[in-house]
Formats: sequence, C-alpha cells, structure tokens
Amino acid sequence: MKRLLIFALLGPPLGLFTGLWVIVPILNWGLGDKSVFDYHQIVLVPLSYLVGTLPACVAGLVDGFLAGRRVRYGPLWTALFGFVVSFVPLVSSFAAGFIHGPFILVLGFVGALPAFVCSWLARKIVRPALMG
Repeated sequence: MKRLLIFALLGPPLGLFTGLWVIVPILNWGLGDKSVFDYHQIVLVPLSYLVGTLPACVAGLVDGFLAGRRVRYGPLWTALFGFVVSFVPLVSSFAAGFIHGPFILVLGFVGALPAFVCSWLARKIVRPALMG
C-alpha cells in the first residue's frame, strides 16, 4: 500500500517536471531555440495528477510485483515499464493521427524517470514482504 501511495503522490508531478523542465528545454536547445524554462508551469500540477495517476499506479503495481519476486535491477525494469505506460494517456491522439514522428519516443522519458525514482525510493522505504 505504501508503494502505491509513493507512486500515486510522487509520480505525476515528477513526470510533469521531467517533461517541462528537462525534456522540453533539451529539445529546444537541440533545435537551436531559446529555453522555455518557466516556474509558472507549476499551475499544471493538478492536471498532471488527473492524467498521470493511473499510469503511475500501474507502474507501482508492477514494481510491487517485481519487488515481491526479488527481481534484480527492479528499478530499471520499472523504468522500462514506465516508459511504455507513459503512452497510455496519448492513445486517443495516436489513433486520431495527431501525434506522429520519431520524436514521440522522447515522451516515454516522462514516465521512465519518475518510475525509476519512485521505485528506488519505495525500495528504500518499504520493507520487503517476507516470502513464504
């Protein structure tokens, strides 16, 4: 239960900050534009909870499964799953054809980095379940 709480509370805002304060400035810098770093984007935190809570909780369930099985490199596997599950809120946009191109894979890091951080933090805080 603590693991899901960690993912539900920390995952969406970490994804928002990863996207708006890390990925977008790096992409803008790579394309030769000026930085768009702005602290006013903090008003999007409620929207991040609305869009990102379900994928974060699913990643938390997968992390709990991996932790229960004592899988090696669990945070890395959870980050990979977070990369994939971060596309769930965009399914309707994919289906309508609004999003396309190779840069769409960069959006996966919006889910991968928070999943890794939450998994690492949960493994430090939550005691592992006793097996059998």
